[in-house]
Amino acid sequence: MVDRRPLRNSIDGFQYEPGFEYLIRFERFESVTHHLIDLVGRAPVSGAEVEITVGPWRVGCYQDAPTTAAYIVVNDEPYYGVIEEFPRRHGSEYRLRAERYDLFPDIGEPPPELSRYGYRLLEVLSEMSGSSPT
Repeated sequence: MVDRRPLRNSIDGFQYEPGFEYLIRFERFESVTHHLIDLVGRAPVSGAEVEITVGPWRVGCYQDAPTTAAYIVVNDEPYYGVIEEFPRRHGSEYRLRAERYDLFPDIGEPPPELSRYGYRLLEVLSEMSGSSPT
């Protein structure tokens, strides 16, 4: 997340560590490449530690979503987002210890197709093979 928005590409020269928020300066090249200029600050995040389950399969997205869009399942609910630092394998079900943080702290409710919270992996508590989707 950069400025509370997902960043699809990495930032060259920046080493992220889960559990911290960073204030950085970076350059953007051709709108897809990013390079770290300066690490201005680093502080522990203020999110809550939670235990979550992540289902083995993806489910359909919101109405009128692109056909390639799909949600993962977190705590038996569709979740449109990623879990930072989580190397998920399709077909496996997980129980995780994660840090949950508000993606939209400055607004009341996000659009219905977006998730309210983001997660950072702290620890994989268990992994098991999931049953086939029905």
